Amino acid sequence: MKRFIAKISIYSFITILLVILINSYFLNKIRYDWGESPDFIRKFSYLKSKSKEYNTVFIGSSRIKYHINPIHFDSITRNTKSFNLGSSGMFVPASYFIAEKIINDTTLNLNNVILEFSFISDISKFLHRRKFYYWIDSEYLFFIVSSILESDKNFIEKSSLINQYFISYFDKYLALGSKTSIYIEDLNPIKIDDFEKNYNGYMSLDYQLLNAPTDGLKKNRELFLSDTLPLSRKRQKIQKLINDSNSCNTIFRKKIYDLIDQAEKRGITLIFLLQQDVNAVHVYNSFIDIPRKNKVDLSLDKQLYYAKNHFDNTHLNNKGANILTEKFAFKFLRHMEKSNPARSQLHCD
Repeated sequence: MKRFIAKISIYSFITILLVILINSYFLNKIRYDWGESPDFIRKFSYLKSKSKEYNTVFIGSSRIKYHINPIHFDSITRNTKSFNLGSSGMFVPASYFIAEKIINDTTLNLNNVILEFSFISDISKFLHRRKFYYWIDSEYLFFIVSSILESDKNFIEKSSLINQYFISYFDKYLALGSKTSIYIEDLNPIKIDDFEKNYNGYMSLDYQLLNAPTDGLKKNRELFLSDTLPLSRKRQKIQKLINDSNSCNTIFRKKIYDLIDQAEKRGITLIFLLQQDVNAVHVYNSFIDIPRKNKVDLSLDKQLYYAKNHFDNTHLNNKGANILTEKFAFKFLRHMEKSNPARSQLHCD
């Protein structure tokens, strides 16, 4: 009986290993954004078809997609032609993976990459969905686990997060996730929305509510209009978390520096943009340690917390997006004007 169980265990291990190796082989043959959402794939496909026209890209979640207007940005900076690659649900570390691939993509002609700064996200609500596991590999899994273990989260939070990403890792390499079709490269772009095309990838939530409303979008808007108090308290919460922040995450900081170094080798300036993100505060000291020329902090800007500039509790409306874009553009210009190659003394060693 023991011998039989041992044989079954060995055969099972060999089978799983073969599946992982076969899947890994095919995954390396397809485009690196193969599992992203349609809104990203259509915009990225459009960008690649016009790669010589754009020298700046914005990467991140819906806080990039709905908050950065490239046309307005370019009108201020003058020497950029930018494109918004923001995608709903593109959280860290997926956004860092995409940024790393884009930085090293020789088919693109980029001078600047602006990347949303945040910490590793809880994806418990999105498990087994291709968008949330397609990017994960052994290197990123090690980075995730190490960063979480070094974070200021409690034991239960750490265990939950680590478990989520291990599940996602096996979803990918054992093809267990829902709608898994890793052998089919379906990257034919849906026609890019006219609004997105005219605004270089930017999407206004006001426009979306009028032209493509969803129940979730309408519900979020209605909830926000019925009570804007949580928004006014959000800034106070972020300010308190920043003031109380005393932990250092050297693993996370190392990853940031690695991305900056990769960008510099390609002649690209990588800038991390910090917005009104509670999750990012867990690694705020890592943000402090980023060289000045590689970061912009708008996390506590009062104008970005006014209810009149918001669509819901998380996202800005078109007016708010243009305000944020303008503030970022002027800080971007100051970075470009100043020569600041040296890295300052690290906040936490």
